[in-house]
Amino acid sequence: MVCCAAWGCSNRSEKGVRMYGFPTDMERRKKWLAQVSRSNLNINKNYNNKKICEAHFEANQFVMTKKFKRRLRPDAIPTIFVHRPVVKMRRAPAPRCTPRPVNIQHIAADHSYSITVSKVEEIKDEDTQRRESDSEEIEDMAREERQGQVTLPSQPAASQHKASVEDFNRAKDQLGTLKEDPGNLVKLKIYALFKQATQGPCNTPKPGMLDFVNKAKWDSWKSLGSVSQEEARQQYVELISSLVGAETPAVAPQTSGGTESFQTLLVSTENNITTIRLNRPEKKNAITVEMYNELIEALDLAGKDDSVITVMTGNGDYYCSGNDLNNFTKIPKGGVEEMAKKAGELRRRYVKAYIDFPKPLIAVINGPAVGVSVTLLGLFDVVYATERATFHTPFSQLGQSPDGCSSYLFPKIMGAAKASEMLLFNKKLTAVQACELGLVTEVFPENTFQSEVWTRLKAYAKLPRNSLALSKQLIRGLEKENLHAVNDAEVERLVECWLSDECMQAIMSFFQAKSKL
Repeated sequence: MVCCAAWGCSNRSEKGVRMYGFPTDMERRKKWLAQVSRSNLNINKNYNNKKICEAHFEANQFVMTKKFKRRLRPDAIPTIFVHRPVVKMRRAPAPRCTPRPVNIQHIAADHSYSITVSKVEEIKDEDTQRRESDSEEIEDMAREERQGQVTLPSQPAASQHKASVEDFNRAKDQLGTLKEDPGNLVKLKIYALFKQATQGPCNTPKPGMLDFVNKAKWDSWKSLGSVSQEEARQQYVELISSLVGAETPAVAPQTSGGTESFQTLLVSTENNITTIRLNRPEKKNAITVEMYNELIEALDLAGKDDSVITVMTGNGDYYCSGNDLNNFTKIPKGGVEEMAKKAGELRRRYVKAYIDFPKPLIAVINGPAVGVSVTLLGLFDVVYATERATFHTPFSQLGQSPDGCSSYLFPKIMGAAKASEMLLFNKKLTAVQACELGLVTEVFPENTFQSEVWTRLKAYAKLPRNSLALSKQLIRGLEKENLHAVNDAEVERLVECWLSDECMQAIMSFFQAKSKL
């Protein structure tokens, strides 16, 4: 067997020719590739990956030239061999002594959070298991891809509400309120998300193998890759909110706390907070005559108890769907006029309970709100809403007029034009729109709504009781007489509407449309 330096070959030896490129002649290149393909060799066109190719030729594939030099025949076919060089790995020197178990302090030092690990092997073993599981998953996906059966994992839906810098700073403050240790891996995740949100992708050199503390922090930060600072901030806020929510129940405990039991409400008093929860979820918390009376009684008791603040919210997907129109089907012996008169007096007492309430009153809007539940929001001191909440006042559709002092407060809150669009022409507002107009104090993401709101409410409940009550009197005191007068006028107009033919026709149309569904 004879070797040749043709086709751009550089070295000639008895064993063969090392080739790092293709032949320049197109015909020979085709034959060379054909021979490679017949030999079932997987050779890349670029030999910079340190693959070594050797071409061997038999003696009968050469001819002698006139100058007595051997030349490769045009139809010569080489025998190709491909070798991979063996790379010798250098072993790391063994440590002179076995390191002692260390304490990892301030693993999230950026916001004064610390963890303690009794054994270094705890983090090392967890990291090893994670890497092994990841490698097994990659191998499985590669195997399925070769078989044409690979399926990509579904990505989580992106949140519509982006975490702001205020949300991020609030989450840092909430982190210090945690009572239970969330575990080492969670703390490393908190540290990594904090660094990614404030500094971007990891840009520090990798610590040494024996620097266990900084290496664990570096690995966690590096694992986030090219995640944007906005996304890291969002993940940080959601993680902290989930930890706080795990310690704070989404629904306040429904203990009586000295109050009476109700049929349509859930009333509880705990941590200086009295919670009144509308409890007709199967009817979207529509307000019946019985519920009106129970709400008046619950507000009266909450104003006299020892709690600092009072919270009103709904049970289920809706906050409240407004007045239950079945109230109009229960006509007493005195006829429609007697029914309208009693309903007007009940509505007057109901709104008066909100006007005269002595403590801070906070609405937690957990879903859509309709009718009187919307018009009363002007009498609340603070209104927190989830991002999926809506606010609708379809009075003209039902042949009725505004109530809850909204005819006076809404123009003051959002301006006459916007108030008219909502109260006269049934404009439905989203939570964000209501917040922009001043009807809602703040909007929260749905997945962190309960945990964030109740964290704030617990902080409010620690404030001095008398100071809050006196401050509310100063803010609302001058308006009380006007509000009572407005309430009386609105009730008189409502009674007129209820006795009108167009109101009855609108209500009948509502029930007919409902029966067709």
